[in-house]
Amino acid sequence: MKITAWDIDRFGIWSGLSVSQLSEGVNVFYGPNEAGKTTLMQFVRAMLYGYTNDRLRFVTGPFPKSPDAEASVNPVAGGSITLHTNAGVFTLKREYDPRRIGDEEKFTVLNQEGFFPGEQFAKRFASIIDETTFNNVFAIGLDELQQLGILKDTEAAEVLYRLTMGLDRVSLLETSRNLTAARNSWIDPSGKRALLDELLEQKAKLQEETALAKTRLREYNEIQTEHRQIN
Repeated sequence: MKITAWDIDRFGIWSGLSVSQLSEGVNVFYGPNEAGKTTLMQFVRAMLYGYTNDRLRFVTGPFPKSPDAEASVNPVAGGSITLHTNAGVFTLKREYDPRRIGDEEKFTVLNQEGFFPGEQFAKRFASIIDETTFNNVFAIGLDELQQLGILKDTEAAEVLYRLTMGLDRVSLLETSRNLTAARNSWIDPSGKRALLDELLEQKAKLQEETALAKTRLREYNEIQTEHRQIN
């Protein structure tokens, strides 16, 4: 799946922004702080996965400046992105209208002929990659880089770690699994018998033998004393 174009009607600081014919290779968007780079990333996320609570700040104002006075006060936010997939070319469009209480978000998927493929297809199509994996592997922002701990116990963690290589080209994921296996051979979290259990049993047995040996040594000394007295 490749994003080949997008149209932003209104999202954050952007209004009426169209980008088409993106390169099939690497596309670089650069600019100073507050230029709108993070807003573009959040727009792509919103088109794919919807207007979550943390993204509403991009659609509820302040409204961007626009030569069109009517557009500058239009509360409807959103846009569309074009995707090239193995199943064809599709356009995902999402709008957010705060005036539609309880039904603010509208989501449609169109094919090249302009036909709506159907709600079930749209939902399945938009969930090919879960949002956590997309946000932390394919669309990483500064917040995610500063909070890598959120990857714990998520599908994104395994995907990201599988992509990393350590010394001698050993995967960090494989190293983690080996460490877990080694740990489990000593102490198994599930409660199964492990090496530490055997060592503790051996320790207890040796302690018993040591105590018995001390007792027998004491008895031997007593017998020796008694023997000398008899002699």
